[in-house]
Formats: sequence, structure tokens, C-alpha cells
Amino acid sequence: METSGAGGYDKFVPYVRERVEKYLRALDGVRATHRGRPVSEVRSALDKAFEAEDLEVWNEVRDDAARVISEETEQAQADLT
Repeated sequence: METSGAGGYDKFVPYVRERVEKYLRALDGVRATHRGRPVSEVRSALDKAFEAEDLEVWNEVRDDAARVISEETEQAQADLT
């Protein structure tokens, strides 16, 4: 199998970029509507957002994202930007 630069990963970059963009779009959407809400609500919203983006995300990743979004406040988000 022929590969080019970066150990042959060049051809996978567009796929990875697309997946990351979908993941970030889902996270940003849920963050905008569910920041500071209970973890269970955020988790449910993430499930729907990931499904809408046709993403399969490990439960541990989803749960961690739900916890982080639940713990965020408007001020904390403003501090990040």
C-alpha cells in the first residue's frame, strides 16, 4: 500500500476534519441552549445533536462533555473568548 507524507495519513485528513467539525457543531449548539442545565438534560441534548450530525460518540466522551457544559456559566464562557 502506497502512502504519502505524515505516515500515510494525508488521505484521512479530510475525513477527520469533517468529523471534528460535526462534533464541534453539536457541542456548540448544545452549549448555547443548555449551559448550566442539569447533566441529564445536557446528556440528552448531546445524544440528539450527535445523532443529527450522524456521529457515534463514546458514552464517556458524551458524559464528560455533558458535565463540562452543565458546570459552565455565562461568565465562564465569556472568559474563554
